[in-house]
Amino acid sequence: MSRTFFAIPIDKMLLDVMRAPFERLRAELGNSVEWIPEQNWHITLRFLGEINHKQLATLVEAAREIAHDTAPGFIRVKMLAPFPRSDAKHIALHLHSSPLLKSLADKLSGAAFAVGVSKDTRRFRPHVTLGKIRYATHPFLPILLEQIDLAFTELVLYESKFQVDGGIYRKLQVFKLSQRGNDDE
Repeated sequence: MSRTFFAIPIDKMLLDVMRAPFERLRAELGNSVEWIPEQNWHITLRFLGEINHKQLATLVEAAREIAHDTAPGFIRVKMLAPFPRSDAKHIALHLHSSPLLKSLADKLSGAAFAVGVSKDTRRFRPHVTLGKIRYATHPFLPILLEQIDLAFTELVLYESKFQVDGGIYRKLQVFKLSQRGNDDE
């Protein structure tokens, strides 16, 4: 059994654009936050949890078909702020939800449910977790960001392993989104 999730990896271009506002926030909040390493930044589409090898194999095939039928797209960055609310213990890059991204998340949820993964009842709110607040700090105002469109061209099935110093993510499978997904338009 392995602990897995479907996500969109963050493009290096976004990391470069985000560097200045992110570094200002890191300087402001310092070690009151456990910062997530940049190589672990991603947009979770569907958390699967502990699944067995048969479920994993079936989900890989389903994800391959979903990716083949989904066009690459863009998602607009909104702000750096606590997530999901202003009093939350996570700091995240908030993203606008696009119909394409929502559809992708819904299809993956349907595939997960079909193999016995419990239904996720939370509303899909795309974001990138940047840090976890360790202890109370002064609240910070959301940092609105210039209009940045994040391109996404692939879907990744990750395995996560937790260690004392944070999570380790390993790509199990990468699925390229297909231009074929544009055929219906």
